[in-house]
Amino acid sequence: MYIYDGDGRLVKSILNQRVTYYPSPLFQLMVDGSSQQVSKRYSAGGQIIAARTVNGGQEGLNWLLDDPLGSAALSLSADGTPGAELRYTSFGETRASHRGFSTTRSAGSMQIQLPYLQRMQFYQQVWAIARQIPPGRVFTYGEIAQLLSLPEGIPFDQFIAFRARWVGSAMAACPADVPWQRVINAQGMISQRPGAEDQRRLLEAEGVTFDPRGRVDLKKFGWEGPEESNPPRLF
Repeated sequence: MYIYDGDGRLVKSILNQRVTYYPSPLFQLMVDGSSQQVSKRYSAGGQIIAARTVNGGQEGLNWLLDDPLGSAALSLSADGTPGAELRYTSFGETRASHRGFSTTRSAGSMQIQLPYLQRMQFYQQVWAIARQIPPGRVFTYGEIAQLLSLPEGIPFDQFIAFRARWVGSAMAACPADVPWQRVINAQGMISQRPGAEDQRRLLEAEGVTFDPRGRVDLKKFGWEGPEESNPPRLF
């Protein structure tokens, strides 16, 4: 269950026995039985640059380096030691090796995968939000990612680092009723991959325009997010 405030911001989620509170886009508190985990993100220039996690007596800080989709391409510990990395080709396909997750190879590219159960739950959240994007509006992978709750058993810093990429994977596997064309990257562009021309054609048919560089004006066509009166439909 997801609960939104009057401005359409996610403020609370309840999944099984785990309750997560979102006082602000940069702070969240997860309560699971008697355990609590506090996560705080730090931003500069409109980008998330670091994430701090406090779980019981343990505390960790990770620096995050962004990629054009709005997810972190590299996660570093407080002393600068690399913890997780994502590499991709100039056409957007993922080619990566990342500790803690399985990888599968398809069509010559490497895709990082969440464990199956967490992946399905994550995908359902993504699709529920994407179904609400109205015609003539766009939402970015990163904006969807910021509305999602932490998958069970996934470290927070790794979730922050790769969640926008996982949103992209979810959209690539979405059901027919999900308006996939309305989700674009953080630069206001369509990621170059098979289907990119169809995505642009569908958006233009809805009235979305592109500048000569192929960018959408996110201030003009960007969606403001889910409304409290229209919570995500999971199925």
